[in-house]
Amino acid sequence: VTSDAVVCGVRGCYFNGDWNFMFIV
Repeated sequence: VTSDAVVCGVRGCYFNGDWNFMFIV
């Protein structure tokens, strides 16, 4: 398994150390 922590919030998604500002609606 991989250690990819994916957390999505109002600003976008946080992929394992990087904030990616992707607003998927």
